[in-house]
Amino acid sequence: MRTQVGMVGAGPAGLLLSQLLHRAGIESVVLESRDRRYPFAWLGVLAQAPPTHDELIYAYHDCGFAQYSMRSPEITRLYLQVAPDEDMQLWSEQRIWDELHTQLETEDGWKLIEGPVLEKGITGMRSHVVGSQAAAASLAENYVGLPFAD
Repeated sequence: MRTQVGMVGAGPAGLLLSQLLHRAGIESVVLESRDRRYPFAWLGVLAQAPPTHDELIYAYHDCGFAQYSMRSPEITRLYLQVAPDEDMQLWSEQRIWDELHTQLETEDGWKLIEGPVLEKGITGMRSHVVGSQAAAASLAENYVGLPFAD
């Protein structure tokens, strides 16, 4: 009978245990999980406005990042960087369009076409990474100080 051990979010103790199990011939898998929340969010808008450009556009402005993308011949998706605790109620359609014009329009004359906002919402940005035993082996060597081999 084959024995397998799985550990999630094991930390230093789990990495050491995995090393000892490995030396005893017991197969183990360590999954380390990391979650990070960023200090910004996206205010996303779906607008009934025909695209004014055929490319995806990312723009950096003193106010933050903005994005423009076309969804169909009649629909445009747009984003503005905002604080993660931003109150959506403070963003009227007019304020949204004013900010999009400020952050996206260029000096060469390119302009957005406005239209009714069909959807709007704020999404906090975060990342979540899970690593397997290969990552654990590296962690064991660097974090616990044990070589992950016989």
